[in-house]
Amino acid sequence: MAAATAVVACSGGAPNTPDGAPDTAADAVAGSCGDGVVDPGEACDDGRNDALGGGCLPGCQASDDSDQVFARPLVEVALTLPASEWELLRHERKPRHVIFGGADCRNVSLPSPYQWHAAEVTIDGVALGAVGLRKKGHIGSQTDLRPALKLDFDRVSPGGRYHGLEGVALNNDRSDPSHARACVSYQVFRAAGVPAPRCTLAHVTVNGEDQGVYGLVEEIDAHFLARQFAQPGGNLYEGTANDFRPDAIGGFDRETNQGDPSRADLDAVLAALDAADAEVEAALAAVIDLDQFYRFWATEIVVWHRDGYSGNANNFYLYADPARGGRMVFLPWGTDAALSVDNRPEVPDSVLAFSALSRRLILLASGRARLNAEVDAVLTEAWRPAELMADVDRIGQVADPVLLPARAAERASVAAQIKAMILGRADAITAARAAGDAWSLPLRTLPCRVEAEAITGTVTTSWDTLGQTTYATGALTLTVAGQPVVAVRSGARAGLAGVDGRILATLDSATRRYAITLNFPDPEWFDRFDVVGPHDIASPPLTITVIESDLTVTPAAVLRRLELGGGTWTFSAASRMAGAPIVASFTSTLYLPL
Repeated sequence: MAAATAVVACSGGAPNTPDGAPDTAADAVAGSCGDGVVDPGEACDDGRNDALGGGCLPGCQASDDSDQVFARPLVEVALTLPASEWELLRHERKPRHVIFGGADCRNVSLPSPYQWHAAEVTIDGVALGAVGLRKKGHIGSQTDLRPALKLDFDRVSPGGRYHGLEGVALNNDRSDPSHARACVSYQVFRAAGVPAPRCTLAHVTVNGEDQGVYGLVEEIDAHFLARQFAQPGGNLYEGTANDFRPDAIGGFDRETNQGDPSRADLDAVLAALDAADAEVEAALAAVIDLDQFYRFWATEIVVWHRDGYSGNANNFYLYADPARGGRMVFLPWGTDAALSVDNRPEVPDSVLAFSALSRRLILLASGRARLNAEVDAVLTEAWRPAELMADVDRIGQVADPVLLPARAAERASVAAQIKAMILGRADAITAARAAGDAWSLPLRTLPCRVEAEAITGTVTTSWDTLGQTTYATGALTLTVAGQPVVAVRSGARAGLAGVDGRILATLDSATRRYAITLNFPDPEWFDRFDVVGPHDIASPPLTITVIESDLTVTPAAVLRRLELGGGTWTFSAASRMAGAPIVASFTSTLYLPL
């Protein structure tokens, strides 16, 4: 890959004063950071004349010194915004029944429900003024109490940058108490030659309140493309539960060139996958940098990024690189669950191939041989266990002094698990191959849910009754699809279970059984749930499942496993005193996973 020319600030005429103003001939004068040409892919004249090979005019000062940001072991980030704005931000949600609602849920691109807010930002003691602040995260990382965040340095002040960066992600590391998985796994990708975000730790406060340790991660955006690619003006797509299959290709989110509605580059990959076995690799090589994909795929396997493209058709970016004739390049994202042992017995430790592209290739003898060779190369060239384990320890030493108490107990334990995985990873791959690791698993199941029918009900019980038998205490009433369910018997129980509380409620009619399980949100990450008053029914933070069974056969046969989405759960009585009454009503909609 050709070396990328350094990015410089948009000038509008004066050196080192990014103002986002339209470029004029004044930008071409000596001493100004600009060449007078708005090149393809530029929002303004950034000083690179891409058409002529790059470079600033004499006297221009490059402003991309972002490497020094990620060289800091810990970045102090202080955010200040009106309390009312923070309340709005932290309670914004991306519910499962909304983002995955409908049979074609991954074939459409949905607007983000997260809104941008203005916050005063200070980084390492330097006040940056007003910066765009937004909640981020999908199902796993959404929270109310310590939400993952995005900072956008030019949203409030157009053209604004922080050491050349347009923005950064602040990951709450909800799934990684070690705070090491993302930074260490991205390091392996980069060592393997795969463009990947830079990463370090941040200590975050909001309105003076300690939020603890976050991962500060480089965004994959125009600045990232300019650093990594000689021609950064191509189409960039984010993949979130998307894939090259007819029912999942429409949901790719276009991150650049958004005024162009064409998606011919994506459609070309979909068409290439339909080629015959003898021709499919050649067909794919015309639209994907196939050498790069095999290296990317192999690295996902080595770091066991099972929530990435090959493992879950999730958490990845695609870049249609003009320097490669528009062929696609794969970029990793969301690696905070990597570097963990996989206990699924059906999945060998040496392969991940749940996505359309990886599964198509793994079923070819040539594809399997090519993948194995790349895995071996990554293990040789980029997998350095002693260095990686030392990095896990270093990250722990940086994080420990500023960890919140609720996180401190887990960090060392999870870090030890990660180091054990790193130490044994090569042997695990060898053993899986020796045991026979032919891939026969199907494509990833899409997470879509379809609306079934309306449901309302009431639950009455007492706290600390989970140890009772199903019908020994409490009661449940239900109306399903507008029809009251006539109960032959019912029961309801409540108490502590899992990370917090749980309610179990069951109703039997003459022919049907409805069993409801409600798990309270994790109190480390979400506002307390058992509070008198109304609560939105959304997952996250709640998980409410309903199992409908047929009682006309023995034993009872499960007919449907459903989820509650949307609506309201209202406590009229709630207490954690043993024997205290629990009384609630709910109005919602049943959703059926496909």
